Amino acid sequence: MIISKRLEDAEFIMSKDELTYSAVIEDFKNASQIHILTYNISKDQNVLLKALKDCEKDTEICIVSNIPGRWESYFGKTYADKAKRSISLYKSKLSPQKIADKAEVYFCFSNHTKIIMTDNIAYVGSSNFSEESADNFESGFISRDVDFIEFLQEEVFPWIIDSSSEYKTDEELLFLETAIRKSIAMFGAMHEEYYQMFYLLSDHRGIEKWYYNTTSSVLHTRDLEKAKEICYQYLELLKRVNKIFDLRVFYEKGIDNLDTVIEEASHTIENMEMLFTGSVYDLAKFDEQDFVDEYLSECYAEAYDEKLDYYVDKAMSAASNAFAELAEEAKDEADMLLRQIDELETLAKKVLKLFKSLPLNDIRIDNTKK
Repeated sequence: MIISKRLEDAEFIMSKDELTYSAVIEDFKNASQIHILTYNISKDQNVLLKALKDCEKDTEICIVSNIPGRWESYFGKTYADKAKRSISLYKSKLSPQKIADKAEVYFCFSNHTKIIMTDNIAYVGSSNFSEESADNFESGFISRDVDFIEFLQEEVFPWIIDSSSEYKTDEELLFLETAIRKSIAMFGAMHEEYYQMFYLLSDHRGIEKWYYNTTSSVLHTRDLEKAKEICYQYLELLKRVNKIFDLRVFYEKGIDNLDTVIEEASHTIENMEMLFTGSVYDLAKFDEQDFVDEYLSECYAEAYDEKLDYYVDKAMSAASNAFAELAEEAKDEADMLLRQIDELETLAKKVLKLFKSLPLNDIRIDNTKK
């Protein structure tokens, strides 16, 4: 979905060593409404948040922020601890009670947009609502177009708020949502990674095309082990999420749990494990150097001095042929593996949709510190 609006009054602005939207901050004292959409906020500084707190008491403030974090690729303890710390920090700093009497705060885990505006002036650009943005080259535009400001207030912010979680949402639920979204991204990345192991992009007469890889050994057994680890940690995540669906308040409302989804995910992962023991595994454990070394070892009586280069070339050619043969044998299973990974990503998207459809504000289960 795309929404758009033409502007009558806009000015391009670029900055370094100061905030691109300083004109908007200056207007906070005159504003009856303030809307902020940001990817992150400052972890250490509070100048911008203080500017909100210093507004008139009747100023209506709406903040929508992501909760970013460079978390681990798995759903283990390290990932959980970092995610929970980020969530706690954002909930502490963006507490409505600390900002203003009429502050509304939301978290949107798919947001990367930056808008800082009052009912008089709006900034749209690359800068976050964060003091650190002043350190970067940032750009965007400033507008005092009344129709545009009204468009942002009445269409853009309601749209993104509809996909956000309210501040009062329990921290455990916020954590689970970030983990579910992380799983979608992880399976998408896994599919791309494996696709580029099995297929090579080639330019033929100016036309780029993907060809099945029978020439270069890229896949390794450690890649298979990593994929298995991700999959089983994902199953553990699903079981944790399912505890929310099993709560009595949802059961009494006739909301189904994730038992069927977990069963489907388990079946898909079992299929992947079977593929990991077949021709895909043989392909992954193939080592060209080991093959060449073994070949030369078998020919050591002849492969000496002036004949060495000949036998090295012969060994490398034999290695290439052996890999090509293994690759051809593994093609069907390789394609099937890609489909299984794609199915897990589709399931993860389904879980997110089901999770977001729950009336989560009906419950409070904050156990993130356990």
